[in-house]
Amino acid sequence: MKPIILKSVTLLLATLIACSASAYDFKAGNLCYNINSDGKTVTVTYQNETAPRYTGLTGALNIPTSVKNGSKTYSVTAIGENAFEDCAGITSLNIPNSVTSVAFKAFWSCTAITTVTVGNSARSWGDYVFAYCTGLTTINWNVPDGVSFTFGGGTGLLSYGNPFYHAYNIKTVVFGNNVKRIPACFCRNFEKLTSVTIPSSVTYIGFWAFAYCNSLPKVTLPAAVDTIGYGAFTGCENLSSLTIPNSVTYIGNEAFTRTAWFNNQPDGVVYAGNMAYSYKGTMPANTAITLKDNCIGLACQAFANQKNLKTITLGKNIKHFNWNGSTFKGCTGLTTVNWNVTDCDNFSNSNKPFADCTGITTFNFGNTVKRIPEYLCYSLSNLTQVSIGKAVTGIGAYAFGRCEALTRVDISDAAAWCNIDFGSTGGNPLYYAHNLYLNGSKVNNFVVPGTVTDIKPRTFYGGSGLTGVTIPSSVKSIGQNAFAQCTELTRVDCSDLVSWLNIDFDGSYSNPLYFAKCLYVDGKPLSNLVIPATINTIKPYAFYNCKNLTSLTIPEGVSTIGNSAFFSCTGLTSASIPASVTVLGDHAFHGCNALSTMVTRITRPQDLDYQTNSNNMWHFNGVPSSCTLYVPAGSLEYYNVQAWDNKRNPWVFSVKPTFGTITEFVEGDINFDGVISVADVSEVYSFIIGGNGIEALCDLNVDGVVNASDVSSLYDRILTSPNE
Repeated sequence: MKPIILKSVTLLLATLIACSASAYDFKAGNLCYNINSDGKTVTVTYQNETAPRYTGLTGALNIPTSVKNGSKTYSVTAIGENAFEDCAGITSLNIPNSVTSVAFKAFWSCTAITTVTVGNSARSWGDYVFAYCTGLTTINWNVPDGVSFTFGGGTGLLSYGNPFYHAYNIKTVVFGNNVKRIPACFCRNFEKLTSVTIPSSVTYIGFWAFAYCNSLPKVTLPAAVDTIGYGAFTGCENLSSLTIPNSVTYIGNEAFTRTAWFNNQPDGVVYAGNMAYSYKGTMPANTAITLKDNCIGLACQAFANQKNLKTITLGKNIKHFNWNGSTFKGCTGLTTVNWNVTDCDNFSNSNKPFADCTGITTFNFGNTVKRIPEYLCYSLSNLTQVSIGKAVTGIGAYAFGRCEALTRVDISDAAAWCNIDFGSTGGNPLYYAHNLYLNGSKVNNFVVPGTVTDIKPRTFYGGSGLTGVTIPSSVKSIGQNAFAQCTELTRVDCSDLVSWLNIDFDGSYSNPLYFAKCLYVDGKPLSNLVIPATINTIKPYAFYNCKNLTSLTIPEGVSTIGNSAFFSCTGLTSASIPASVTVLGDHAFHGCNALSTMVTRITRPQDLDYQTNSNNMWHFNGVPSSCTLYVPAGSLEYYNVQAWDNKRNPWVFSVKPTFGTITEFVEGDINFDGVISVADVSEVYSFIIGGNGIEALCDLNVDGVVNASDVSSLYDRILTSPNE
């Protein structure tokens, strides 16, 4: 009985042992497989429950694409967890295109593997797949895309840890011709990597893809690459040759931190693509960096504390600025900025990209620049020279505020300069520089081109280096403060009087006469001003401070004399105003302190629009009391009262009493004897011959000249006068 029992127990134990050792569904060739739940595919698994998982596997391991079990064929789609752990005899590995996933520690510590080739479908990876494969030197990777790793251990699910983590001796990585994306962290910490092959199909370099590959000397990126991820080449201390194609549209922060590529550039020049850019290595002395035109962004502290950075050239397409006032913080050696940025957001007083760059002396704005942002150069205390490209149409407020060391502004196009919208006084570098240079030559007399129709506000603000300005007939308006502080102007030239009278001036400082004081028409100084017959309106500020005027004749037909039209024309001794005037602007003759004679043919002054809501009537303020006002017969009572219907009369009240004498006249009664006669003709002749008499009364046809035509006009009056 005992032998039978013992035999039964022995058979049972053998069966249990056999069952427990069978950790797979079937074996084909040298490999074991588990059938997946779909019943059509299998996963390669281990033979032994403990490492080493296989015994006797040596040489090249080629995972098959399919296997047969009995009469059924299965596709091999996966390699299971720990499948080949500690299989020290495997020398090379080929994972076919059929395999879509490789699980946790599948080839852990396979120390003899030297080469791994991965097919195009393996997009799912567990942690530590090739960890401690210390003999591994070459990787051939053919997965096109869809893979992203993290450095070190992941979760075993998503995101996956780098499958080659702790494979210390990898020297060569070849990406196959179908690869589009190099996974994040793929080669991170491959400290012995010396060769990388990147095919023309690659468009994307993942973040930290080659980080800390300390031995990598050279990388050539193909023409299709458009993205280089964050820290992609950071710490590649021996990377001295790197080709970045123009196709690149984004480079992440710290992409090239601490790389020899920057530190050993020929002539210190660095080229970079479109980026949120960051540089944290130590640059060589007198480094010049050029960010190419496809650059779109710069990161915070991108070049912080680079004291050897001397010149920075910024490409035209930069749109994203994460300045935070620290992009060039501590770049005390930076002297020259070449700014080609077409347009970008404004900065602020607390968010200025060059706030800490105390050594900048030159700022050049290229011909691609359309707008210079606010506060860009604010408080650059050493800035001495600014060059403005011809495409600039706007300069933001305070772009050059407090740049008190400026001495020159260079331009290449005079018309373009006149068309710039300056956001504020501090938006115009001329405010501090005072001197304008056109194509390298200092401008003394600025000739406004004939293509300019509008001179914008603040165009010449602070241009004390200008001594003259020529305004063409094309100009129709001059903006506010256009000539403010142009203190050295001595003459203003215009081609003809009609064109000058058609200019809209926006305030006193818009008129260069404020400082020049002298208007030249067709090359001759204007003294005897006769308003042309075609003019209906004398615009505000038209002759503001024009001190070379001595006489003024306004013909019949003019209806409006604008505000401050003849303000402070201190050389003016005589003036005549026709009956057609219905609007007399505030301050129209303010400060005309040399006037001795004014003739007005307006019969009802109370009907005029005086263009003021103030009770202080400044229209004739400063006109001396010695000036005689001649008014039409029968209107003396209207001129000689303090107010009309509680509205003050500016003809007798203009802060202080005006016009010491107001005298009536009859048109044609030159000698004031009460009749129009031959005696008056003698008075006209006397004026023609010797200049004796009152010109405005002798000028009966109001053409600004007393001559034979006025004698004819007087004879006509005599013939029709009831006195004769």
